[in-house]
Amino acid sequence: MKVSFSAIFAAALFSSLSSAAPTKNAAPTVRVQLNGISGEDAIQREVPADNSPFSLGAARDFFSAQIVDAEGLRQPACQVFSDLKGLVPASEISVTTTETELLLGSRGSVQVGSLRCSHL
Repeated sequence: MKVSFSAIFAAALFSSLSSAAPTKNAAPTVRVQLNGISGEDAIQREVPADNSPFSLGAARDFFSAQIVDAEGLRQPACQVFSDLKGLVPASEISVTTTETELLLGSRGSVQVGSLRCSHL
């Protein structure tokens, strides 16, 4: 049985094309930093900028929050929620051309469980 090179090449090409999954564009993200009172207990999270709730996994107390990176996004904004599902608002963070930090509690820390970020 004789098989031509072009038949083998065509079969290999078809196989590789049919098994390749279509690629989706990743949602833009906003890097948010949540700061504890001591300054040593800060965390940073990449949050999708699609206005969906982003759970931190467990609610923790934070003193302030800031958007530290939003590459290529116009007017990113994030809202901080006390619960894990993004239903109980605590504060809103917004940023212009410079980094801004929002104090979450007027007398100390605020419990944060989730974030929602968006952009124009």
